[in-house]
Amino acid sequence: MNSNMFLQPEYYQTVLGAIALVVVLSMVLERALSVPFEWGVWDKWLEEKKLRAPIALVVAWLVCVHMQFDLLQYLTKAEKLWIGPFSIGTLITAAVVAGGSKGAILLFQGILGFGKDSVDARIANKSAVAAVPAGGRAAPWWKRKP
Repeated sequence: MNSNMFLQPEYYQTVLGAIALVVVLSMVLERALSVPFEWGVWDKWLEEKKLRAPIALVVAWLVCVHMQFDLLQYLTKAEKLWIGPFSIGTLITAAVVAGGSKGAILLFQGILGFGKDSVDARIANKSAVAAVPAGGRAAPWWKRKP
């Protein structure tokens, strides 16, 4: 692996595209599996046997094999020597996709600041900056009008 590849903007575009695909696949898979997982007939049986995670992993693996999607190859820019159903990259990608969209949602809301709390904090910050008088100093808290 060439360490200079991390300095190229094309690398980051490729990686972000692959990560976006993982997020979309995990959301689609999560929604698609919610129908059989939450259906009254299967719900209790799947819960008793603890089969939800293995079923999600197998379905994600089938999707990754069908799409020939291997996240590790995007991250390392490896040669396409072997993408098989049992390659480590395909298995890891399937596990990430089967993990669901909760991690992706937490990433977007917490770290990237796309959540409601982040938006509310930015609006409050802009309001506080706009409330500062032209002289540049705000009045002390005890002198402010409610």
